Amino acid sequence: MSGKSAGGVLLSIEEAKRKALGSPMSPEEINEFQQKLIDKYEGELHPFFCSSRLLNDGLLKFSEIRDWLAMAFEVSHIRPVGEPTFGNFRF
Repeated sequence: MSGKSAGGVLLSIEEAKRKALGSPMSPEEINEFQQKLIDKYEGELHPFFCSSRLLNDGLLKFSEIRDWLAMAFEVSHIRPVGEPTFGNFRF
């Protein structure tokens, strides 16, 4: 989800909450709220941010990709892969 779409979703929730409380948001507050969320999410979508928070297994340098692929193929030949136990995927 992009920062803009996440900001839009959270903005709609905030607007509904404020409207229910009887204090609707002004256009300036809407712009400020949405821009704050866009900036926050765009920064957190960066791969280095995700890796530093352990949200993925890490990043591979472009020069290391062949080594990692070779290691994956080598490991896959140690033990044969059995028959799949899942059903058909339809798209």
